[in-house]
Amino acid sequence: MSQYRCLPMVLAGLSLLLLSTAAAQSVRINRIHNGTERGYNARDSSKIILLLEEADRLKEIPKLDSAVILCRQALQMSLASRDSFLIAMSYYELGQWALGVNKRDEALGYLQKSLDTRFEKEQGSYTAGVYNDLGYLFGTNGEMDKQREWYLRAMRIYDRIQDSTGMAETLSNLSTSSLELGDKPAAIRYALRSLAIREKGHDN
Repeated sequence: MSQYRCLPMVLAGLSLLLLSTAAAQSVRINRIHNGTERGYNARDSSKIILLLEEADRLKEIPKLDSAVILCRQALQMSLASRDSFLIAMSYYELGQWALGVNKRDEALGYLQKSLDTRFEKEQGSYTAGVYNDLGYLFGTNGEMDKQREWYLRAMRIYDRIQDSTGMAETLSNLSTSSLELGDKPAAIRYALRSLAIREKGHDN
């Protein structure tokens, strides 16, 4: 069957997948964080993590005015602790807040700081999360080529670390981006891969 003839069927499946592109991805903070940074204090670290987790929850409601207050408190404490992971996470949460209130320049600055502080070098799941949000950001600016570039970077990380959830979400994002660029074959290809991963996850 021609890939163009199966497009209506694929697009029907896309309707659910594309909902994930309506907002930036939310990345949960790993509670298991071993303090190896200079000036690390376990009690302070726990407080910062709780602040960031509560800010993440508030962003989803959404109560963005309350969320940003907690993000800024977390950043201030993180800078004092000199813990690069928590500093990077604080910048990341601020970047997501800025995306939520459509402050694109601020969002770009915060997301870039999260990469510069730690995540660019780390090249793990948090890095991929930032890349996804940068893709979303450039998409809101109409820069679809840049959007797809960042999504592809995220996909490569998720593939390497075998994160199926992140991979499925990013493939869905890539499908949407490809549709916007008029690349229907790529949109179908990414959508089918995303659906296959999600279906496999439901079977487990």
